[in-house]
Amino acid sequence: MNSWRHKPLVDLKWYEVEMAAQVGIKRMCSSMALDLKDAHGLDFTKSKLSPVDMAVNSACGELAVAKYLGLFWDGSIDKHGHLKNEPDIGPYQVRTRVFRYSHSIKEPELIFRDTDSPEQIFILAFGYLFAFRIMGWIKGIEAKGLGCREDRGNRNAPAWFVGWRQLKEIEELKEQSINDLLFEQSRKDSA
Repeated sequence: MNSWRHKPLVDLKWYEVEMAAQVGIKRMCSSMALDLKDAHGLDFTKSKLSPVDMAVNSACGELAVAKYLGLFWDGSIDKHGHLKNEPDIGPYQVRTRVFRYSHSIKEPELIFRDTDSPEQIFILAFGYLFAFRIMGWIKGIEAKGLGCREDRGNRNAPAWFVGWRQLKEIEELKEQSINDLLFEQSRKDSA
């Protein structure tokens, strides 16, 4: 299909957005307290999004993916997983791209950075606050092979940009997650 609008849509309830917003803001404040700068050179004075927008939407995107896959989202604050390649939910990394009509992205892309683990699975969530499309997934090593390497914004932080059409269908990963959970539960039950 030519449109990304056929991708699974996850609507977050008001209380889910409130929880994710609190997590996003606490993450941002924690990074400020530790004097951590944007790891990828983003200058928020030149960005269409504020640090709050970025933090809140990233947390909402993680929650939307967890909700879709039926996984627990811990909403952790201080583990600073981006510094250690710790997964966002379950074994997965989530990349959130913001969609707003005022400055919409026509072709959502997953961003894979040199500091990301090539062995991890990355999932693209595309939306804003209450509603996210789960665009698909890719393993890090595959992102390097399919993506276009660019230094957007001349931030001295090149990354691989993988178009949503190049991602694998999220339904495959959802089925795999359910099967993995069932297998793990049966192992616990038989022990």
